[in-house]
Amino acid sequence: MMWRRMGCMGAVLAALLGGCGGGGDDPEASITDPVQRCSSIGTQPLVANGTACVPSASTPVLLLLVVDRNGEVGSCSGVKVAPGRVLTAAHCVDASARAVVGVLWDGQGNATQVRAQSWVAHPAFSETPQYFVNDVAVVSFADPLPSPAVPVMLSQSSGKGQAILLSGWGAPDYVLSVGSALIDEVRDDYLRITYDGTLSNACPGDSGGPATRVIGGRQVVVGLVSAGTGGCNPGGRTFFSNLAKPQVSDFIRAQAAGAELL
Repeated sequence: MMWRRMGCMGAVLAALLGGCGGGGDDPEASITDPVQRCSSIGTQPLVANGTACVPSASTPVLLLLVVDRNGEVGSCSGVKVAPGRVLTAAHCVDASARAVVGVLWDGQGNATQVRAQSWVAHPAFSETPQYFVNDVAVVSFADPLPSPAVPVMLSQSSGKGQAILLSGWGAPDYVLSVGSALIDEVRDDYLRITYDGTLSNACPGDSGGPATRVIGGRQVVVGLVSAGTGGCNPGGRTFFSNLAKPQVSDFIRAQAAGAELL
């Protein structure tokens, strides 16, 4: 199951959608405090005891609206990695995409829409019964986006048992959210988590949103939300594209000019 929100009405372009989320470099610890979660992406909690975050100009996690050839609007998430470059999932900008719009926020919480100049999906993107392969794309904007960029870890893969934070604009509430999870399987193609109901999971609309770890004292992108099984329910598994895979790393180096690549 792809984690892309589909079938939204054109009014969504004005109404603006939102996310469900999901840990750090410590193999034992996950971040459960809502202030810490939201501050990891440059925002503050929307509610005191939750993990929904106030949309802000200071977050690199973007809402992307994708218009297909029939005029239907879907949504995905993305993460800014360079002045005019955003990483997202390749399945979000497949052959049916006719326009991609980034939603930007100012300091007062007002939103504006900026149309992407172009986008390119990994040329070897493909699908297996459970997960996508090379599910990475780069969306380019003509002008630099005002939000901060986040570094990308390409030189080393994450490991089993490490904690991540996952961020996105997906279900169930469609607001920007961050949550914690622990990686339980690592392969060349993906990082995987299994949701047991105690931490967090990705949901439709979170596709392309970042999985980050604390490396060198900073949040660094190590994966992108790609696909899942079992919906958002306990027992479900979510797969993140492993950005350290050589084919993926080479693609990001070639397409994301100006990104800080570690």
